[in-house]
Amino acid sequence: MLCFIDLGADPVIVNPWGFNALYMATDTPELLDRLLAYPSVDVNRHCGEREETAIHLAAVIGSVQATQTLLNAGASINARTSFNENALWLAIWKGHTEVISSNFTVNVQPSTPVCSHTTSCTCCFVSRLGE
Repeated sequence: MLCFIDLGADPVIVNPWGFNALYMATDTPELLDRLLAYPSVDVNRHCGEREETAIHLAAVIGSVQATQTLLNAGASINARTSFNENALWLAIWKGHTEVISSNFTVNVQPSTPVCSHTTSCTCCFVSRLGE
């Protein structure tokens, strides 16, 4: 697949709305892999008004592959949007349980109480994933 970076385009440039190529390529695995190969591409760059990173978009669209690719490239699992949302919360909000169970359960300890909230909150949901 030929793309603009093959023709010399800057892979870190942002559009007028503040989104970079990595963020925009999150739903295209071939482009995502190619962009991550460039040392100048910051996998944790915040984009747009909501200050999202590519891992946030991968969680929202429910892409297990993109989420795993970004995590393997060093994406911060704890990155927050301007609304204090992390990728786990966004995946739960959109109902993408396959993204959650494939990528976010590594350090979950289900027997440990995680909060005093209702069972519908994010941390209570995550604690039940290992049951």
